[in-house]
Amino acid sequence: MYWAVGSGYGHLTRALGVIHTLNLQDQIIVASQLPEAAELLGDLPLLKVQDTFRENGKGIRSWLLAQINQHGIDTVMLDV
Repeated sequence: MYWAVGSGYGHLTRALGVIHTLNLQDQIIVASQLPEAAELLGDLPLLKVQDTFRENGKGIRSWLLAQINQHGIDTVMLDV
């Protein structure tokens, strides 16, 4: 999973660069809260993060753990 949560397009831009450079297109899920994320990511899988999580650490932790378990994710790349 590539965690591209932020207030602008920089996180998604870096995500696309890393995914392309490391050739991870078939192995990655991108997490973002931006409404435009699906359009920018094209065919890459997207996990839509709720905006309300930004102020809710416990909620985001529970959601993230559930996604990791549901999708069998073994690596999380954080763009912070």
